[in-house]
Amino acid sequence: MKLLILLLTLIPLLSKAVPPEKILPKTLVLKPLEYYSEQAQAWQNEAALRRTSAESWLNYYAASIFSQRPQEQLNEIVEAMASAVPESYELWLGRRSAFSIHLFF
Repeated sequence: MKLLILLLTLIPLLSKAVPPEKILPKTLVLKPLEYYSEQAQAWQNEAALRRTSAESWLNYYAASIFSQRPQEQLNEIVEAMASAVPESYELWLGRRSAFSIHLFF
């Protein structure tokens, strides 16, 4: 019975979670700032689950840039990427400035 009550309280919370979507360059698709904030959170969770997925890290970084997170947070993401996907092209992109990700992403 307790398990049933717990499940009934958790199901609405799980349904509100936003699934991660590939972050496309703003030159192709423009979305509201709130969308990018939600996606940054979704991709952060995805990168935590799939730590060695360079694609997850790049989408997390791109969504964070487009949601206008502070540079300090972007730097922290790149540092985490460096330990998770050290030899990746996506890390190379992350180490570039926020401007250059628009050129290569």
